[in-house]
Amino acid sequence: MQGLRIMDYATLSGGSTNMANGSDFNGRPFLSSDHLNFLCFSSEGRINRQRFWVGGIVLAVSFFIALVVGALWIVSGMAVLGVVILAAAYIFVAFAQIMLYIKRANGRDHTGWHILLTVIPLLGIIWSIELAFFSGTAGSNGYGADPTA
Repeated sequence: MQGLRIMDYATLSGGSTNMANGSDFNGRPFLSSDHLNFLCFSSEGRINRQRFWVGGIVLAVSFFIALVVGALWIVSGMAVLGVVILAAAYIFVAFAQIMLYIKRANGRDHTGWHILLTVIPLLGIIWSIELAFFSGTAGSNGYGADPTA
């Protein structure tokens, strides 16, 4: 059983690393380009709670920076450029957040389509709490190896 498949990580990385299972980052730091590509642009594999939280925080900070830059452009009289910056940042952050949710759902042994539960008012809150606070399935599941192993 495969999760929602948007883009294969091997396509992004040239197929040289095994990051689709979320456990092998070849000793690179969390903010390396390979790791960020895996987190933000791939729906393959699974991630643990730590990567989910840190990825979400990095996205929130990057969106806040884009919000400030866009607002400064709008205030300085270049409203069109400011709106373009804000729209591009919003699209990027929304897409990357969806990829994080898919990989975290995979870590809990659910298909990526379960993220649609987040649009149902009360159920979405409960689902988000489950993803954010409950540990993933121990060992390998249908979406890859255990990212904490």
